[in-house]
Amino acid sequence: MLTAPTEISQARRIEAGWYAEHLLSFPVEAGRRDALLRVVADGSTAWQEAFTACLRLVRRLSLRYAARVGYDAEDTFQAGCVTLAKALQTWDYRGEARLITYVWQAVERGVRDYCSTRGGRMEAPAAVIRAGLATPDQVAWRPPRLIGDLGEWEEIAAPETADGSDLLTEVWPRLSPLSARVLAARYGLGQPRQEATELAERLKMSVRALRRVERLAEAELRHLLRNPDAVAPDAT
Repeated sequence: MLTAPTEISQARRIEAGWYAEHLLSFPVEAGRRDALLRVVADGSTAWQEAFTACLRLVRRLSLRYAARVGYDAEDTFQAGCVTLAKALQTWDYRGEARLITYVWQAVERGVRDYCSTRGGRMEAPAAVIRAGLATPDQVAWRPPRLIGDLGEWEEIAAPETADGSDLLTEVWPRLSPLSARVLAARYGLGQPRQEATELAERLKMSVRALRRVERLAEAELRHLLRNPDAVAPDAT
């Protein structure tokens, strides 16, 4: 873990490297160019040292949220690394906050947003539980299905469409109940089309959560259409 003086020293070296790289975009003398290249190299070294020193923290936060939502740990870790790189670019060493504190807050926020946006598993299940549609032990957190067993949903008939109706009819019953209900309502399949705000109100969840569910439902349906023989994962 970096000390406070080391954090400031590395930040200054990184800043100097960026400025030297900017100066190299203009015509400079040969002797000065060599000096600027050395500053750029030193700034790059300082960047790598700071980035590597924070990786353990990123790994810890990534594993925590990956375990919480059942998402892939490596994907979550990569999202944390991207956020770490952005944090190193935006941290101001002249302020009061230390680098490690700034990185912690930024990476935690970045990983949380990644899981909730890509995984869709941090708000929707809670909303479903609040609506009384499932108990906590009925919520499955395993990808690629958002929610496995939601209890007794009404049956939704497979939609009849002109394009690919046979294949769609075949895979439709293998969608999770929530995915089938959301897709049928949003696209008007076998029933009048519903706007996101209207459907979200009926399901007692936020519009943002509904859109996450809808994205995952579309991904689930695409997967089944591309792999008709695939077996949907067991949600129990």
